[in-house]
Amino acid sequence: MPTLFVCHSVGDTNAIMAAAKAFLKKAPEDEALKFLLIGKAAEEKFRALPPGDLFNDIARVELIYLSRIVGPDRAAALENGELIPEELGLISAQLGEINKALIGTPSQNNCIVPFQVAGLLADRLEHGCIYNDYLFEEKAHAYWGVVAKEDDRWLKKYTWLLPLPGATELVHSLNPALRAESIGHPSIDSAITAPTDSALISRTRGELEIAEAQALLFISGTKDLDDDQALLWELYHAIASDAKYKNIVIRIGLHPGAPDLSSYVASLQAQIPEGLRDRVKLVITPKVEGACAEGVIRRELCISKGISGDNAANAANAVACSVPATLVNSAALQGKPGFYLQDKEPFIQGRLLAGRANAVLFLDQIASAKKPEPATKGALGLCEEAATEIMAKMLLSAPDGVGGR
Repeated sequence: MPTLFVCHSVGDTNAIMAAAKAFLKKAPEDEALKFLLIGKAAEEKFRALPPGDLFNDIARVELIYLSRIVGPDRAAALENGELIPEELGLISAQLGEINKALIGTPSQNNCIVPFQVAGLLADRLEHGCIYNDYLFEEKAHAYWGVVAKEDDRWLKKYTWLLPLPGATELVHSLNPALRAESIGHPSIDSAITAPTDSALISRTRGELEIAEAQALLFISGTKDLDDDQALLWELYHAIASDAKYKNIVIRIGLHPGAPDLSSYVASLQAQIPEGLRDRVKLVITPKVEGACAEGVIRRELCISKGISGDNAANAANAVACSVPATLVNSAALQGKPGFYLQDKEPFIQGRLLAGRANAVLFLDQIASAKKPEPATKGALGLCEEAATEIMAKMLLSAPDGVGGR
């Protein structure tokens, strides 16, 4: 019987696709896969795959688009909503027989569709896993309300996979009966184990127009303009306050999922102080540029070279974000200064500076070129195996757990 993979947002889709590829390498050749794509980001990711991609093997892989089951407008509404019983019935009929499943957690706080699908499938599965790729506690996220429902029988049918022990402890504190394991995160694997590509770093810094003597601070944007502007105001004010920060330059990556990219770009451009306009630029990807209205992008304040956030952060001396999200965590694990502004609790403890009181301390770390020691997976309470490999192994074995702690 086929194995199902359920994807929604950028982070969970990337992780689940990597896990599915690892799964296919280990599974019998006649093992079939189904993907249920329930978010716009997941659909776009799969539609952009080249014809020869592994997941376009129609003999072995079936792609099921939620937008084709309930209609595009309804699918868009479900980005922050829940399925009605009739829609669950349609999905159930489309999925057919399934014996294993790996289900991702959406980035939207109010989307419970993946958990509804998990409940729908629970009684027909041999075993299943639900992966939460959040590296910080987002208390408003529906995930935490779901795991706290001790009376919901279906919850115990799954292994709940978390990136770090702090997240696993939180799940157990809410529902001690759940089987939960810490397996890591693709960004942790990349930050700690990936070899340094000096040529790529040098090329990226050149494309970002960073001089050799300058220190690059990369800002990882979110979907929330107000949060991003609050972070930027804090850093702009601190940088302008002291000449010892004169060699720090800022590049701002934009989240492609921001609701109105034209307004987002225009607002961030307008916010750059006159005195810092030679040191601050927005990094515009082709997707962002294509979504902006004509005339919005001011070329003197932007760099349009298709540089990914991952590559920009990897080439940076330090990374900041309004929340303790993936790129700022990855930087901290590599031994770079990391900073976030909001009152969020990261699951990686002791490596990120937080809050307004620490903005100057963060810039001091950059200016002094002092770097914390890089992290190890053992110190984080994780085994050495990659998170996506563990997911694949768990789907191929008994649900008692393999590799996590």
